[in-house]
Amino acid sequence: MARLPPSPEAQDRLTKAVLGFVQPADEALHAFLQAWHVKTYQKNEYLCQEGEVERYFYFITKGIQRIYFLKPDGHEHVMGFSYDGNFSGVADSYLGQKKSDLYLQALTSTEALVIDYSALNELFNQYKVWERWGRLFFTQILIGRAQREIEMLTLSAEERFQLFVNRQPAILQQIPQKQLASYLGMTPETFSRLRSKVRSNK
Repeated sequence: MARLPPSPEAQDRLTKAVLGFVQPADEALHAFLQAWHVKTYQKNEYLCQEGEVERYFYFITKGIQRIYFLKPDGHEHVMGFSYDGNFSGVADSYLGQKKSDLYLQALTSTEALVIDYSALNELFNQYKVWERWGRLFFTQILIGRAQREIEMLTLSAEERFQLFVNRQPAILQQIPQKQLASYLGMTPETFSRLRSKVRSNK
């Protein structure tokens, strides 16, 4: 099956996302954009599952996804969400080409630009600007994860909820309450109470 190249609009969105880190020359940018192709996923379909090696790094152009793992008791723990305009993927599995401990699932129908591991590494080897982008981008991911761990350990449930509302108000109504509660480290009942409190204060 032929790979579908990104639309001009999708290429523009991807370009804007990387220009926040680097300023590639025209040749390097062209090579970068040509390395991506379009994939679509149905609601509830898995982009990657536990035990699989993550094949792709994603730039989401449509839809919402969640990343989670299963606790020993079988309950799910949501680690994060991605949505339009975000990069996504199981980073440690992709970068290390090792089996994933996590699940990446489409919560809604999803369209993404994807790049496989070998193609991205070829860009890193051929263009210094893309090696620099990779270093800066994945450093940002590590910093973000560390900041989230600090927030989970130091903030109250209400503070964590308010921070999430301030950062990502657009997806609050699009994700099941149980999954949002799991991500914020609280029970669904606490989440519901805090959401009602915010609504009553408006």
